[in-house]
Amino acid sequence: MQSITRASVVAAALALTSIASEAQVLNTGLGVGPIDANWTVKVTEIANPANVLYQGNAFFISPIPSVWQDNSAPTYNWIGARRDGNLPGGNGTSIAYRYTFTTNLLGSSTIVGSMGWDNKLVGFSFDGGANTSLYGNNPADFDEFGFCRTTDGEFDNKPQPTCTRSFTVSPTQNATTFSVVIDGDLRTDGLLIRNASTTVPEPSTYALMVAGLAGIFGVSRRRRNKV
Repeated sequence: MQSITRASVVAAALALTSIASEAQVLNTGLGVGPIDANWTVKVTEIANPANVLYQGNAFFISPIPSVWQDNSAPTYNWIGARRDGNLPGGNGTSIAYRYTFTTNLLGSSTIVGSMGWDNKLVGFSFDGGANTSLYGNNPADFDEFGFCRTTDGEFDNKPQPTCTRSFTVSPTQNATTFSVVIDGDLRTDGLLIRNASTTVPEPSTYALMVAGLAGIFGVSRRRRNKV
């Protein structure tokens, strides 16, 4: 009987300390087809946010503009508000429109990954809250153009530039959505997120925890009965 009790205590301890988890992949443009079912995008006019130009699932952008790199379908793709990345209106020079790319979160662990964008990075938000810096509190990291040319933008310091920059962000408590916000001109505006993931508890972790709690309850009840 004592061996059973000890086994129950050990099982309970293991269950309560279990950290088994799985990754939620947050890459853009997963899978095949023209639409990314995991990401939505909303495009509004900055001067008049009530003017919504597009709202719905994000599209895989194809063909990829020559100034964008790092596309690797089907693992990750550039996404935008239309298949060619363009929307009617705009003159291709005025950064007058805001793109909010949003995906659902399954957990609240830190998100790590790499991101490319075109045109101007604003920041990110959780559950539609205030936009915040992706790279810390350094203002110089923001309001940057994300072209992949060596003559301008965030990536102009490499002989053969890459279109992505690493980031780490921590969700707000109980956040259910994650958004990246960029400003654009309705001409080849897009977002690329690659190698991005967070961790969420596996169902087996919950089951193990329940078993552990049941074991502890059983041990305490048996001791009370003996008394």
